[in-house]
Amino acid sequence: MPFSIQKLDIVDVKASDIMGCSESTRACLKFTIVFFNIPIIVIGAVSLGIGVWVTVDDNSFFDLTASILDLQVLGQDILRQGALVMIVAGAAMIILAGIGVIGALAMSSCILTFYAVVLILLLVLEVAVIILGIVFKSEWEAKSSMLVLGKLKTQYGYNDSDSRAPFTRTYDALQKKLHCCGWEGGPDFANATITNWNNATLRNGLKRTVPDSCCIAAPNVTQLTECTTSPYNNTFYYSQGCRKVIESKLRTYQWVVIGVTIAVLTFQFLIIVLTLSLVVHNVNNKYDMS
Repeated sequence: MPFSIQKLDIVDVKASDIMGCSESTRACLKFTIVFFNIPIIVIGAVSLGIGVWVTVDDNSFFDLTASILDLQVLGQDILRQGALVMIVAGAAMIILAGIGVIGALAMSSCILTFYAVVLILLLVLEVAVIILGIVFKSEWEAKSSMLVLGKLKTQYGYNDSDSRAPFTRTYDALQKKLHCCGWEGGPDFANATITNWNNATLRNGLKRTVPDSCCIAAPNVTQLTECTTSPYNNTFYYSQGCRKVIESKLRTYQWVVIGVTIAVLTFQFLIIVLTLSLVVHNVNNKYDMS
């Protein structure tokens, strides 16, 4: 009889140890999920706030950031469109991370499962986009070149009063910033037959071949005129096309981009594993209690 009682006591102790271990594991998983989602909520809130700020009062935003970031190269119109993307992305991050926090704190298997499924779908979508981008790299590069060359032909050269002027301002800022001309080179502007911006005769009796933004800030008007009318033998001319300059900069920072991408995907995968682990522990705990 004493032996039986001792045996039962040992079983009870082991069961309580297992339950205690399970509870501590669940608590650890819960607070880890909450901890990982708090930065996402903060980043989403910042993104949402900046997006709303640019949309409501863009002038104050550009005035404040002028001394920190050179946003002129993007153009205000492009940044306003980017602000809408930031609003949507920020709101989505807050909602999704909020669902994860609520599910973890409430220990709700239903909410956590929904949260994990959404994260899995996002992860699969992101991986698919990356794979497609690598596989069809040459195709989207060719389409990008066709798009830019088409815009240089049909939209470059409009006056500021025209609704199509933002492209001209943005591309001029890009050429000045990157010290480049055209997409493949200066001859790209020879096809600008829609706006006819290059038809005006200058003081030297010649017509412009490239815009002023293709030239280094010349000391005087005469040298600038010579650069725009006869650029290919001129020391003030940016001879390299913007495509090569952009590709060179992308290659410079490609490992940073790859590293950040891997870190983000790993972070998402880790949250998925933690969330599903908490769901499994919740289900097992219910069965143990029953």
